[in-house]
Amino acid sequence: MAKVLIYSGTTEGRMLAQQLAQAGIECDVHVATEYGQIVMPQLDRVNVHVGRLDANEMYEAARNGYAAVVDATHPFATEVSANIRKSLETLDVPYIRLARKMNIVTDTTQENEGGNTGNRNSGNGHVRYFADYESCAAALESTDGNILLTTGSKELGIFCNDGKLCERLYVRVLPGQDNIALCEAAGIRGKQIIAMQGPFSTEMNTALINQFSIKYIVTKASGEHSGFAEKLEAARNCGIEAFVIGMQAEDKGLSYDEVLKRILRICNAKIKSDETVRISLIGIGVSGRTLTGEAQEALNNAGLVFGAGRMLDSASAYIGRGAACYPY
Repeated sequence: MAKVLIYSGTTEGRMLAQQLAQAGIECDVHVATEYGQIVMPQLDRVNVHVGRLDANEMYEAARNGYAAVVDATHPFATEVSANIRKSLETLDVPYIRLARKMNIVTDTTQENEGGNTGNRNSGNGHVRYFADYESCAAALESTDGNILLTTGSKELGIFCNDGKLCERLYVRVLPGQDNIALCEAAGIRGKQIIAMQGPFSTEMNTALINQFSIKYIVTKASGEHSGFAEKLEAARNCGIEAFVIGMQAEDKGLSYDEVLKRILRICNAKIKSDETVRISLIGIGVSGRTLTGEAQEALNNAGLVFGAGRMLDSASAYIGRGAACYPY
C-alpha cells in the first residue's frame, strides 16, 4: 500500500488526508499540537502524530518508505518548511508544497512609513503592515484603546513585555489547553482570553469588536480560507485600524487540486466513485463578500455549484475554476 507523509498545519492538510485515505493511500500526518490532533477526523488509513520535529527527526521519519512528503504547514511556518526541505536533501522522496493563496489588498492606496511597514487607507478605518511582531508591538505601545490580537499564542510574549499594552489585549486563540496556558504565562487572564476555533465570519469579528470596544485588530497576512479577509472587512465596517504582520510574497507551491492529482498519479490511485458525496448548504447573505472562510473553501473545492443566478454571480470569485455552475 502506498504511503504519504503529511506535515499539516492548515485546513487543507486535513482535507488532503481525508481524500487520500478515500483513495486507499495511507497517510502519516504530523501536527504540532494536541489540538491539531483533536480537529483531525478519525479515519482508517490516517495516522496522526503529535509533536514538533527538528530536521534530523524529520529525516528519520521520511526514511520509512513514503511515496511523497507533503508540506501543508501554515504560510508563516517558514522555519518548519525549511526543515522539511532539508530533511529530504539526501532522500529520493518528492517534496510537494501545498500552497495557500495569499489575500492581497488591492483596492487601497499605500504610503511609505519607512522600513518594511506600509500604511493603507481602507474605508473608514485603515490598515498598517509590519515586517515582524516586534515592530507591530512597538507601534501598538503608542496607541490607546483595546486590542483584539488574533495572531495566536506563540508570540504572545512580544506583546506582553509592556505591562500597560498587555492589559489592553483581548487574545483570540484556539481552545487548546496548551494555548490557554501560554496566555496565562504571558499575563493574559480571564475575559482577555477568547478561546474559539475559526475561521470566523465578518459578522463574528464585528461582534467581538463591538463586545470588547476594540480599537485595533492585529492579524497575520495568512491567506485565503484563513479568515484574513473577514478581519479586514470587519475592521473597515467598524472604522477601526487593522495591524497586519508579514505581508509576504505569494506562497510558492501547488494548489490543493494540483497536489491531490499529483499524489494520486504518483501512487497510481484514484478517488473511489462510490464514496459519499459531500454537500454544503451555503447562505450568501447580502453579497458574496459576507461569506465565511469555511463557505469560501467549500465553493473553491466544489465540483458542482447550484444556486440562483444572482448568488452565483456574487460568489463567482470564490468558485473553483474546475466547478460546473448551474443557475436556477
